[in-house]
Amino acid sequence: MDTSESSEEQLSELSSPAVSSSSSERAPQTHLPSKRKQDEVPIDSEEESGDVQSRESLGRTASRSLSGSGAASSSRERSVSCDGRERMFADGVPVTSAAPRPERRGKPQNRSVPPVQDPGASSQGVDAKERTSGRNDGGSGVDHRRDNADGNPRSAGDSGTAPRPVWFEEEVEEAEGQPDWAVRTEREYRAYVEGRQSIAAELLRQEAVPGDDESGCSCQGCQGVGILRCQECTGGRAICAECDEGFHPHAHFHHRSILKAEGFWSPLSPTKAVVNGQLNDVAKCFSQPPLRPCAHCKQTSWGPAQAVADKWAVITLEGRFDFHKAAFKCQTEGCPCLQIQDGVEALQLGYWVGTVTKVVTLYSVAMLKHWDKVQKHMPGSGLSAFVKILEETGQELGREGPINRHTLGLACSEFKFAKYEFASLGRMQTGLECPACYLDLHSIISDGNRKLYRWDRSYALFQDCYYGELLIFEDESVLRTLEALDLQLGVSRPDAQCGGKWKAARDTRSAIRGQAETGAVFCGCRHQVAMKAVNLVRSGERFGYTYFLDRHFIQGRHPRFFWQDIICKYWPWREKALDNMGEDVDGVTKPALNIMHGKLHSWPCQAVFGGRWQKGAGAGSGEDMELFFSYMSRFGLVTKNMGAARRGERITEATLYWNEDKRAAMAKSLAKRLDQTKFRVVAAAQDLDRLCQETLQISESEVPLQKFEEWKSEVQQIAKEQLSRSGRAPSAAVKYFSLVTEVEAARELEAFRQSGSFEDSLLCSETVQQVRSLTAEVVRDLHLKERKLKELERSLFSGEVGPSIPEGAKQKVLEASRTELAELTILGLQVEVEALLHSLEKYKSRIASEADSAKMRASMRKKEGEEESRLLVDEQRSLLTYYSDLIVGLDKRIEQLDSLDSRADAEAPAESELEGRQSRYWISESRLKNDRDARNGCRALHAQARAAAAIRLREAKKSFPHALEEASAEGSGA
Repeated sequence: MDTSESSEEQLSELSSPAVSSSSSERAPQTHLPSKRKQDEVPIDSEEESGDVQSRESLGRTASRSLSGSGAASSSRERSVSCDGRERMFADGVPVTSAAPRPERRGKPQNRSVPPVQDPGASSQGVDAKERTSGRNDGGSGVDHRRDNADGNPRSAGDSGTAPRPVWFEEEVEEAEGQPDWAVRTEREYRAYVEGRQSIAAELLRQEAVPGDDESGCSCQGCQGVGILRCQECTGGRAICAECDEGFHPHAHFHHRSILKAEGFWSPLSPTKAVVNGQLNDVAKCFSQPPLRPCAHCKQTSWGPAQAVADKWAVITLEGRFDFHKAAFKCQTEGCPCLQIQDGVEALQLGYWVGTVTKVVTLYSVAMLKHWDKVQKHMPGSGLSAFVKILEETGQELGREGPINRHTLGLACSEFKFAKYEFASLGRMQTGLECPACYLDLHSIISDGNRKLYRWDRSYALFQDCYYGELLIFEDESVLRTLEALDLQLGVSRPDAQCGGKWKAARDTRSAIRGQAETGAVFCGCRHQVAMKAVNLVRSGERFGYTYFLDRHFIQGRHPRFFWQDIICKYWPWREKALDNMGEDVDGVTKPALNIMHGKLHSWPCQAVFGGRWQKGAGAGSGEDMELFFSYMSRFGLVTKNMGAARRGERITEATLYWNEDKRAAMAKSLAKRLDQTKFRVVAAAQDLDRLCQETLQISESEVPLQKFEEWKSEVQQIAKEQLSRSGRAPSAAVKYFSLVTEVEAARELEAFRQSGSFEDSLLCSETVQQVRSLTAEVVRDLHLKERKLKELERSLFSGEVGPSIPEGAKQKVLEASRTELAELTILGLQVEVEALLHSLEKYKSRIASEADSAKMRASMRKKEGEEESRLLVDEQRSLLTYYSDLIVGLDKRIEQLDSLDSRADAEAPAESELEGRQSRYWISESRLKNDRDARNGCRALHAQARAAAAIRLREAKKSFPHALEEASAEGSGA
């Protein structure tokens, strides 16, 4: 942090003999209070009150932010917290109710949120009752707030004890009755609102600059000037420069601040110290000696740490710290060895090295763990944003310096690799196993995710995925299998089953321009545990990717059911592929259609392949991978710009984290699912009985179970017949019926066409010309149709040709083929209507999204260049005026606060003049008038804001020279 002339002048003025003396001769003070947990025991007696007063006289510790006020507090400055216990406040004003409390609500009979059992509710109620038993309420409607004559609350300095708020008595009663969650939440919120004034007063007291009578060092026996403070060592009390050096002789991460000449406390870096009245850089290093023995004499006797010129940057959750490396000289007699800290000592200190060849950056293990958790819980978070947060945090605490994003990313990756290896070594598992499927893998679900794509960019081509094929199979082996399938199968005939062409069922290379991996196909069990995956390499979702997982992973586990969105299309293709590839067919696994995606399939497909129709499939939905994708899809925001190796590592780590979370909650999840299934069985039995009563007029118990099985078999048999008809070519009988109809129509039209009605058709209207053209189209190739008709008659009627064919047999074939053709036509029209409706909905959503796209909105709001330039100049002028007026307004407020210090009996300024539009944490006028600490804190905040505004004004003037010229020209013209 750079020093300013004003701060140097102040330091020189405040320097004392104690400050200029050698800091190395002064030992750290031991009389200061150490960190301790906030006292949670309520104050019920004068002895305990005296105890608290003696503890408070030692100073405010770092852990107590609201209670404890240092030397300014007293035993009577106490108030009541939201749990009914008394607390010490620095402002001396008790907490009072801001508004009358509404009528107490009764305990609800049916609560949606169950009450939380308070382990100390009974004891708390008894203690509270004992504390309030000596009060004289004087009736239930008495207001227990004690006010002075002027209407202000009684301060701690007045006679008598601090009054308790109105809600204290009700809180005691509610504690005995164990109020529900809503009542407790309301009480906590009301207590916080009522305590805002006390919190604001304490925060202002911390920002206040010590007065002339309090400017000395707070250390016992020290006569120096308190210009520094440390939150960890002194609880925020001011100390001199010499004491500060005694508290911080080595590298540290404490929160220190220095008193600026402008009149506020400014954060101070650990590598800054006041030496002889001047703020200078000092060399700080870690004092822990090496644990490894001396390389020369093999002893571990090291001398004190000595800072060397080499530095290393330490990155923690509070930003960047720049410290020097330490050198340790071997204390063995005659040994010249001098050990300088390096990567081994960094690991011993609890840090992770950023580089190995030359250690210049250390990363806190706590920070790496924190970033790892952030990546897992907030998948869209990027490393660049996290680095920016760390840099801004360091700047707010008085430290400058950039953080290398590349080095941090490398260190995070290596840290996670080591973490995984040690975890795998301890549990001897990969993290991709499901405990519930350990003995028997009931179901396997396969599905694709197109959001985990990656742009085709040459990032870190030298790097390989650390996890190898732990989760994702190698792309080369997958591509070889796809090429073999293409050679064996070729192009298959499209069908109209279940709506024709499905996007997920296209077995073609629908390459996505600019994407190296267009997504991934995962498979997992019915407990949402992901097990294996393959990348979609420069193509869409092909059957070949699922086939690779099927043959190289799934069939080796022998699941009983294979679930997929389009299993009705994949399963016939799979049988054909297995036959052409010469591989055995596993008869154990049965196909099952997912429940939610199955709703888009035709009803015959749902009856044949639906999971709910499969015996032994259970009540699962088959959509477990979709729940997994709801988490994994959010990683697409960061994986799309990664290299291939980093993308594979991120997906693998996220999958391992998801699986571990599912494994941890597996027992509770199975128990919950069992309870839900029992409830669903009862509900299903009731529905079945109701349907039997409505349809059959008998109860469910009167229908034999075998009868239900027969009905189910009949429905599935009809559905299979319809699927077989929709998936195969028309039969010979249907072709015969179509040819007979066409030939008879063509013969009749031929006679009509040769009549004299069409001789002058060219001279007639266009309609007559079209009729003649259509007639010619039907009659064309009539002889070929007649020849094909004879061939079909020969095959259908056992070689009998011509008039010898029985007319009854011929009519019987024509009637059967007509019925079959009508069913096929109706089925085709039904599927076509469903497909058109689905396409229409998608088209409407696409049109709506395009109409609301950012590009169209931006093009509609495009502005001309000249108008934009004038607007920018006006905005620059407005920015300069804003900061100038802000500085003037802050100066006026500081003057008003100074006038209050000089006139103790003067009235406080009006709210519009002093407070303005402040937040609700702003203290009241009476508090500002009577509390010097509050005024000092306000003055320090104003001074700090003025200094920041002045810096921004200077930067703006340097950045906007043209705005200043135009403003001066307008002023001279006026």
